[in-house]
Amino acid sequence: KSARLHRNVVYEKQLALSAGAYYSRVSADPQAFALYASSLPGKKVEELEQALYAEVERLKTELVSPRELEKAKNQIQASFVFSQDSVFSLAQQLASYEIVAGWPYWKAYLPGVRAVTAEDVQRVAKLYFTPENRTVASYNRKAGSVAEEIPAEVAAQWMRSLLRLGELTPDVASAVVQLGARTNDPHRDVDADARW
Repeated sequence: KSARLHRNVVYEKQLALSAGAYYSRVSADPQAFALYASSLPGKKVEELEQALYAEVERLKTELVSPRELEKAKNQIQASFVFSQDSVFSLAQQLASYEIVAGWPYWKAYLPGVRAVTAEDVQRVAKLYFTPENRTVASYNRKAGSVAEEIPAEVAAQWMRSLLRLGELTPDVASAVVQLGARTNDPHRDVDADARW
């Protein structure tokens, strides 16, 4: 909740109920780096979409701060280590790496994360986060209908499935906007103009 993207579009600009990013580090198929957000009632999807693009542009033009980079590395490393909390989980993780690229890549993952610099983040953002590599989707509900609850993780999984099935182009998708879902709070319905 304190990440740059969430802080900016949720707290500062007050455009979204939630916002985040997702990327699967182990896959034989092309993967999307997904940005997602759920708009606040009365906010237009296009305005939120532009705010997400602005955050991507900031990655290209401004170096992330040392504190932001260290925090991100700590979260990634903790997630990686805690995902090995059982023999089964560790075996599953090792098997995934072996299938995709070989188990030595599993061993090299944490040192690779530790080696990332702010300049690396900026260079990669400039290389991959281009309009040509972008796939944008939004969820529409019909006016007057009750919106289904669609957790952001489910929407991201749905997008990954479409990419795998070839329903979407297999380009590196730099922005996926997940909008239009209903939150757990029935008084905080999302804008009916949302697109998916």
